[in-house]
Amino acid sequence: MVSAIFSRYKINLLLALLLAIAVIVIKIIQTPQLTLLPLITLLALTILAAKLSAFFLDLDFLYYALITNPDSPLGQGLRDLLAQKNYTGIITYLNHHEDEIDRPILRSALFQVILLILTGYLVSSQANLFGVTFTLGVLLQSLLTGWQRKNKDWFWILKNRPTPVVINTYFLILILALVYLLSLLK
Repeated sequence: MVSAIFSRYKINLLLALLLAIAVIVIKIIQTPQLTLLPLITLLALTILAAKLSAFFLDLDFLYYALITNPDSPLGQGLRDLLAQKNYTGIITYLNHHEDEIDRPILRSALFQVILLILTGYLVSSQANLFGVTFTLGVLLQSLLTGWQRKNKDWFWILKNRPTPVVINTYFLILILALVYLLSLLK
């Protein structure tokens, strides 16, 4: 099971780890007088939030298969695997069928824009570090997934598909916004 998780999420988990390291370094630089217990709490919450963000976008698959279309072959197959508690099979099933989702909610440009606004609010309001790291992580994972899937249904919300120049500009703006949000961390 661990190998199946690692094979699917290796880049996502690496990005999550890099984000956790960046957030931890930023927080330690800004508050150098941290004692041992707050430092351990900072490390644990940041790493947990970053790691959880690596798996968040797959909730879209579960939502589609179990809630919106439970009678579809996709939903039936997933329910069968869940009933058998075959978690390795679920990950393999996800690998083979993730492109069958029509108009995914979490894997879209619309979700990215909403998430960017939410992340900006959380970072600027100095919210809980877990929430900030989680939303930053989901935004980073969404950028990775969007960049990988930009030729597919990422922009389903738009009537006409944007040109490659517009798509590349969109992702460049999102990357710059993510860097700016990281610079706002306090």
